[in-house]
Parts: sequence; C-alpha cells; structure tokens
Amino acid sequence: MAGGGQGALLHRVIDVKGRERRVFSGIQVEADALGQVPHAHGFMVDVTQSLRIESQNAASDAIEGVYAHKAVIEQAKGIVMALRSVDPEAAFKVLADQSQHVNAKLHVVAGELVRCAAEGKAREALAGFRVSR
Repeated sequence: MAGGGQGALLHRVIDVKGRERRVFSGIQVEADALGQVPHAHGFMVDVTQSLRIESQNAASDAIEGVYAHKAVIEQAKGIVMALRSVDPEAAFKVLADQSQHVNAKLHVVAGELVRCAAEGKAREALAGFRVSR
C-alpha cells in the first residue's frame, strides 16, 4: 500500500515455560512521502484464555445438543425398526438419508416421525421418506 495500512494476525506462540499461547496482534503503519515506513504502531493481546473458554463452551453446547436430541432419535429409530423390520444401523440410515433429502437436522426429522406416530400416522409418514439406493 502506498500510504500504509493496517493488519491483524493470530499467532501461536510457545512461551519460555513451553506452554502454547494464542496472541492477537494489530498493527497500523503509515508510509512517508517516499513510501518508506519509518515506524509502526500496534498492540498484542494474549487471547489464550478467551479462546479456551469459547472452545469449552462450544464443546459443551455440542454435547448437550447431542444428548438433548438422543431420546427422540432413538424413538424414531425404534419406529423405523418396527415398521421396516430393519436393524438399528439401517434405521439410523433411513433417518439420516431423509434428513439430508429434506435438508433438515436429524432430530427434526426424528421428532416429526415420533409426532406422526403419536397421532397413529407413522406408517404414512415413513412411506413419504426417500428410499436410498
């Protein structure tokens, strides 16, 4: 850049005790009339703890999501197993294929099948599922 510019980087740094740190740095440079950069201004912030907390929260949310939906997925698998006379793996594949076909999360497809079963319409709902090849 002729007039200077700004930038940001996320660094992986190993400190003197051998611990990995994540450091964010921001820099601003201004070029002089000759296009030279006599100095730069910037800052560095250790974001290791913030990233660690964010990663832990994301992992916890993902685990909670899996367990929160596990019951309905297992119920739907049971319905598929009973109506199609298939094993658990094949029943899961039926649900997963339908999930991809309609572009909906697996637990949503499973929940809809369970809801239909509660209304006595599971066979009809399952008949509408895409048959994978």
